Amino acid sequence: MWISQTYLGTPDPDAKVFIYYFWEDYKQQKDIKENIIDKLAELGRSFGSEVSSFAPLKGSHHEIRREIRSQGYDSFWYEIGKNTPGLFLIDVPLGEFNPQMNEYLFFHLGNEVANNEKNLVEIFKTIHHECHKLISKNDESESNLWSSLYDSAQLKITFLGFGIDFKPIISRFRTRK
Repeated sequence: MWISQTYLGTPDPDAKVFIYYFWEDYKQQKDIKENIIDKLAELGRSFGSEVSSFAPLKGSHHEIRREIRSQGYDSFWYEIGKNTPGLFLIDVPLGEFNPQMNEYLFFHLGNEVANNEKNLVEIFKTIHHECHKLISKNDESESNLWSSLYDSAQLKITFLGFGIDFKPIISRFRTRK
């Protein structure tokens, strides 16, 4: 987990899911509840480097808000801002995020959630489940890339007009578990 002065910096290169704590700029929302930080840290420990979560470093609220707004998409950020505080979950770093192209999830963490342990536990169970889904989706797409490359490759050795096709042999070993 990153307690950060920037949300557009370079996150962990192994991360497949990115979670950002969003808020509005008034006292009630700027003071992040300690139990939310604890839950984010717990989430980070369970996923390791595959999930990067970001919360603002004290005193960096204005800079982070300015960074987010500087990316454009004003109407999108305005709609998100109406539902803060909350956690924004995406599968690309925030600097690469485009609301027209990338999927996202937003989990509202108002006082009725943040101050109720049962509600908070339920939301973090959902976030945990969604992280698993996104990680699996990313792993699957990487696997599909290698499968496509494998399917398009020809593995034949020929000598004096006779040849051996290695692909069926390799396929037998690939499918065994």
